[in-house]
Amino acid sequence: MNHPIKAPNGQVGVNDNNLTKIQLQKHSTKQVAVKHLDNSSFKLIGINDLLKEPDPLEWLVDDYILQGTQVQIVGISGSGKTFLAIDLACSIVTGNQWNSRNVKQGPVAYINAEGHTGFQHRLKGWSVKHKSLKDTPFCLSNGPTDLMSNSDISILTKHLDKFAAENSGCIAMIFIDTLRRNMSGNEDDSRDVSLFMNNFEDLCRKYSATGFVIHHPGHNNTSRARGSSSQKAALDTSLLLKESKKEISLVCDKLKDGGAKPAPVRYELETITIPWLDSKGNHITTCIPMYDKSAISGSQTLKPMTSMIEMAVDSLNKAFNKPLESYALLNNWESKFTAARVAKDPKLKRDTIKKAFARAKDELIDKDIVIENDAGNYEFSKNIDPPWINMEKHLTTDHFKNPPKKPKI
Repeated sequence: MNHPIKAPNGQVGVNDNNLTKIQLQKHSTKQVAVKHLDNSSFKLIGINDLLKEPDPLEWLVDDYILQGTQVQIVGISGSGKTFLAIDLACSIVTGNQWNSRNVKQGPVAYINAEGHTGFQHRLKGWSVKHKSLKDTPFCLSNGPTDLMSNSDISILTKHLDKFAAENSGCIAMIFIDTLRRNMSGNEDDSRDVSLFMNNFEDLCRKYSATGFVIHHPGHNNTSRARGSSSQKAALDTSLLLKESKKEISLVCDKLKDGGAKPAPVRYELETITIPWLDSKGNHITTCIPMYDKSAISGSQTLKPMTSMIEMAVDSLNKAFNKPLESYALLNNWESKFTAARVAKDPKLKRDTIKKAFARAKDELIDKDIVIENDAGNYEFSKNIDPPWINMEKHLTTDHFKNPPKKPKI
């Protein structure tokens, strides 16, 4: 079952060019902020309006992606993240189920940094396996754009304006493949990443679109995105592709709103032969993802906190200057952790303890349990979706997410 995407108010402009004709150019690496696309939308809301029940949350992809949010998928090369993204894009433009979930049907724009030739094979493979893509509202760029450049965003906007105007004024989802290939800045710099994400979110907001960013994992940690942790803080949904024992799993490791995160699902890449030939007259093959349907029901099974995570959480609590402050300096937090670790095992080397603290701190930040505030201090998040059981023993209830009722599709 699928439902069409609602168009935003008003019509967007029309440009004679096509998104697939965006030209690859050299751009200045100068970082410039993009103005908000509609400053007139700013207003103050009175208390009576705030107390009214808002419209129910709208799922673009049931259980995974809410309409109008920001999404990122992270996976190592060869894990099939582009195949998965294409599968998602094609499901949305056709209204086909994705990963056994219902979707809302709507137009999709895909900004692809690596050109369109190989992409065509993958689209054809999807249509051979599932259903025809002919005349569907889908467009693809023939190269990257720089989402840190005003001029690039202006060019992209003109093409998206025309595409949206041809489709009732809206775009369901805009894909960026990949983050690194579509930004001129430094992915390790939180300011650059914040500028990229803010610009992309502004662009998506103009078309009532959901944003989807494809990214690579860290060089030494494949369980998180490469670069600044501010990426994940700006996301509503974070998806991770994990490989173990020749098996790939799709894991939702952040779902800001909408209730419990879906359980991890195994998937594999199935080879598809398409009716096109290469220069030697052989049929071309491509792949599509196939998901394990047995994981459709249920949420993620939570495991107990490790002793180091539990110690890091308790140490941060003790580092606060209560009752005056609910944040701590990094040195104070590490000092409390070190004291607790030494008390448990006095023979441990300080370097070993320091590494254990760094790992625990990074994991708490990656899972949105702890955030670094603007002053560079550390505090607990106010919107925690517990990744481990018994977390309520360490934190007060105001830190946890209150899952809203999920609307019926």
